[in-house]
Amino acid sequence: MDEIQKNEELRNIFQRVAAEYGYSSVNAEYLSTKDLKVRWQRGYNWINFQVSDYLDDAPGEVLEGLAKNICERLNGRAIEFSRALKDWVTRPEFCKQKQPVYIERSMGLLNEVRGEHKDLNDSLKRLQDAGLVGEIPGLYLSWRENNGDMKVGRCSVLMKVVTLSKQLDSEDVPDFVIDYCLYNELVHIIAGYHPDGDVHDIESLLLLKNFTQESEAQQFLKDIEMYA
Repeated sequence: MDEIQKNEELRNIFQRVAAEYGYSSVNAEYLSTKDLKVRWQRGYNWINFQVSDYLDDAPGEVLEGLAKNICERLNGRAIEFSRALKDWVTRPEFCKQKQPVYIERSMGLLNEVRGEHKDLNDSLKRLQDAGLVGEIPGLYLSWRENNGDMKVGRCSVLMKVVTLSKQLDSEDVPDFVIDYCLYNELVHIIAGYHPDGDVHDIESLLLLKNFTQESEAQQFLKDIEMYA
C-alpha cells in the first residue's frame, strides 16, 4: 500500500468514527514525527487529525480504537486507549521496525556508547551485576550532544532508546553518577508503556528502593547545575 492509499484508509476510518461524534467535516493524514503522537485542530463541526506515521502500517482496528479514544477525550471522557493499540505498539516487532526511524529523527544523538572517558555499556553492566537491571532486548544506548540541556537523560519507552548528555563523559564524573543517570531512564522502560496513567510512583519506588547512592548522585548533579 503506497502513501496515498494509507492516508485514504486513515481518513476513511477517522471520518467514520468522528461522524458519530457530530463532526461533519473530517480530515486525517499521516505526519512524520519523532515521537508517537496525534495532533488535531477542530471547530464547531469540523476536525483535522495528524497521526504519527509510526502507525501507517497498523491494522484498521488499531486506528479505529485510536480515533474513538481521541473523540471520547475531546468530549471530556478520559477512556483508556484500546487494547489493540497498546498491544500493537508494544510488540517486539514494532520496536525493531520503528527504532531506526526514531533514532534518525532524534536531534543530537551521537550514535556511540563509548565516550572519551565513559562507556555506557560499562554502566549498564554495573547495573546488571548489582541486580538493578535485567536484560532489555532491543535496548539502544547513546551519548547525545550537550546543547545546554540541564536534564542529563532522555528515554523513549516504546523505542527503547536511552541517551545521556555528553557533559557526563568526563573523568571528573564518578561512575555511580553515570549509573544513577542511566538507571533513572531505564526504570521508565522497566515500568513499561502506560499511556493511560502516570507511573511516576512506580518509577520513584524503584529508584528509592534500589539505588543506594541516589542522594549523592543527585547532589553531584545539582552541583554541576544538572538533574536526572
